[in-house]
Amino acid sequence: MKKSIFAVLVLPMIAASCSDRECEPIATGDFTMTVNARVANPSSRAGYTIENLTEFALIVDNASAPSFNINTKIVHGTDGWNSFDGAPLLWDNGLNSVDVIAFAPYRDNVTMTTNNLSIEALADQSTEDAVLASDFLLMPKTSVKPTASDKNLNVVLAHKLAKLVIIVKGAKEEINDLKINGLKLKGTLDLSAAESPVTLIEETAAVVPFNNDGAFEAIVMPQDLDNNFSITFKDGDEMYRWTYTGTGSLEGGRFYTVALEINKPNQVQLADDITIGSWNSNNESTYTKFEE
Repeated sequence: MKKSIFAVLVLPMIAASCSDRECEPIATGDFTMTVNARVANPSSRAGYTIENLTEFALIVDNASAPSFNINTKIVHGTDGWNSFDGAPLLWDNGLNSVDVIAFAPYRDNVTMTTNNLSIEALADQSTEDAVLASDFLLMPKTSVKPTASDKNLNVVLAHKLAKLVIIVKGAKEEINDLKINGLKLKGTLDLSAAESPVTLIEETAAVVPFNNDGAFEAIVMPQDLDNNFSITFKDGDEMYRWTYTGTGSLEGGRFYTVALEINKPNQVQLADDITIGSWNSNNESTYTKFEE
C-alpha cells in the first residue's frame, strides 16, 4: 500500500520536470528546404524579371510523405524566399523525390490537379504595369530529388505566353494609335498535364501595346494566326493597316519582332523577315518570312 501511494506522489514530480525544454519531443529529423528562384532570361524590361518578381505560388506533392505537401505563397524578403506566413518549408526525413509546380502571379485554391486555371492577356497594355499583369510565369510539374548535400529547391520560372514587338519604319510623324487586332486574349491552363497546355477561349479583341521608346510591346496568348490578325496605326493623321495572310502561329515562351515599313501613302508592308527568339533564353534566335 505504501509503494502505491509513493508512486502516485511521484507522478506530479515527473510531469513538472517535463515542462523543461529538455523534455520536449525530440525533433523528427525533418530537413529545412531552401528555396532559390529565378526568372528565365528576359528579352526586354516589359514583363516579369527576377528584379520585379516579389511572390509566386509553390505546390509540392510528396507522395511518400503527404504530411510534407506544400501549397503556399512564397514571398521575397531580406533573408530570401520564404512562405508568406512564416510556416517552415521542409523536406521529409527520407529526402524522398517530390513533384513541384510553381507559377506567378500567385493564385489561391489551385492544386496540382487543376486543369482549368484561367489566364488572360489584357487588352490595354499601354503601361508597364499592364504588361506585367498580362505576363504569366510557370515551372510545370517537375520531379525534384533532394540529397543530404543539396537540400535546395531550385525554381526556374519561364514565360508561358508569347511576346510581340512591333516596329514601324519610314514614318513622317510620330506613330500613334497602334493596335494589334484579331487575337484571342483569354484561356485556361492545364497544370495536371505535361508542359501545362493552354486552351483558348475563342473571343478575339484588339490589344493596345506598350510604347517602349518606339518599339510597341504586348504579351499575347499562344495561338495559330489567320487573316483576322492585323496591325493598325496612324502616322500623324494617316491611317495604315497591315494584314497577315500567311500560315503560322505564336508559340509560348517566344518573342516575335515584326518590322513594318510605310512604302507609300496608305500602304505598309513587312520591312524584313520576322525575328523569332526565345523569351526564356538569350541564346536562341531564328528568322522566318511570313507570307503576305
